[in-house]
Amino acid sequence: MKKFGVCHLSVAPLRIEPSDRSEIISQILFGESFEILEEQVKWTKIRCLWDDYEAFIDVKQYKVVDERTANLSLKSRLNSLPIASIQLNNTYQYLSIGSILNNNFIDSLNIKINENDWINTNDKNYQALLT
Repeated sequence: MKKFGVCHLSVAPLRIEPSDRSEIISQILFGESFEILEEQVKWTKIRCLWDDYEAFIDVKQYKVVDERTANLSLKSRLNSLPIASIQLNNTYQYLSIGSILNNNFIDSLNIKINENDWINTNDKNYQALLT
């Protein structure tokens, strides 16, 4: 049975070998998904769904999701809005332009839309932004 994952950090390095000292050959952005090819204690070999690129990612830098959720990220809206940061699991992160705003792999996400205003992904006003 195939397993899938999605990056839950602003950006995570992808490495050529399963080691912190290994060359960084690419990056994966928040919300981007991949197929899990091989799991080790600290590293996972992945194949990115958008370009079939294979690399290793640290096990702390992604969340396991089902195939449906992984495939939804290919169809989700990319972040091109001037979003300063998000609040996920009581921590704040900045999003890179190109990150995927898909709340199918998280219960709730607070998004900072300007200096003082936040919107939750479960809010009907946020859902209206996606249409």
